[in-house]
Amino acid sequence: MQRAAEPSQDDLLDLQRRFGNTAVTEMVQRAPRERPASTDIADVAGGKKRRGRPAPPPAKAPTPDIHARVIKIDIDEAGTRITIASGPDQGVQVGMSGSLVTSKGREVADFVVESAEGRVSIAHVQATFDQVRADPEVVIKASSFAGESQAGKEF
Repeated sequence: MQRAAEPSQDDLLDLQRRFGNTAVTEMVQRAPRERPASTDIADVAGGKKRRGRPAPPPAKAPTPDIHARVIKIDIDEAGTRITIASGPDQGVQVGMSGSLVTSKGREVADFVVESAEGRVSIAHVQATFDQVRADPEVVIKASSFAGESQAGKEF
């Protein structure tokens, strides 16, 4: 039995021009081979073969912390309530922890985001009105947030 001749480069380019890449791919995949293709997953970088488990997915880059400003300060029965100029649109989620910080980056007081909607979020902070007004910067620590459900939790 004679094998069919492999298509020439000109034939392939002509086929590609007339019918597109899909036709060329199908034709090349049907071309006879000296031996069957391996079913092992090959490590492209080093040419090593792995058997059993597929390669692990690439590591996810850590989420950066979110720096924002306090845009509103209220006093209520729970203490000092701050409205922060960052919300879900900037990656803030309910339950994220954060800190009120000075202009030099020193942490003054900690908080947990209680609600977040659009471009704002709300939290209570253990600091006086004057402390918040003097240092209206916050850092929301998104890099250490685990993303657990906040349903039924009280702040």
